[in-house]
Amino acid sequence: MKIAIIGTAFPMRGAMAQLNGILANYLSKENEVEIFSFKRQYPKLLFPGKTQEDTSNVDIIDPKIRNTQIIDSIDPLNWRKSAKLIAKSKPRSADSEILDPVFRSRILFYL
Repeated sequence: MKIAIIGTAFPMRGAMAQLNGILANYLSKENEVEIFSFKRQYPKLLFPGKTQEDTSNVDIIDPKIRNTQIIDSIDPLNWRKSAKLIAKSKPRSADSEILDPVFRSRILFYL
């Protein structure tokens, strides 16, 4: 089965990125998995840390899993483009780990 995981993943930092990577690795044992992740989560002005990206250079995602950084959470013009790319991959199942309810509803609306 073809599965799309929509949400934060490496090279973004944080627990959700790591959990999505672990989920993708697990599901890819018996399925075709593709991750659609963020290229930017927050505007630099509002981000409380130094960087949104993981600086450890340790990618836990299996290299055979396609990890596309396309979603820009603060650019509404990007949402439709992202949704079209996700739909074009024709997943049979999609899992969204986006915590922002407004953004999540918008990207899923376009799907």
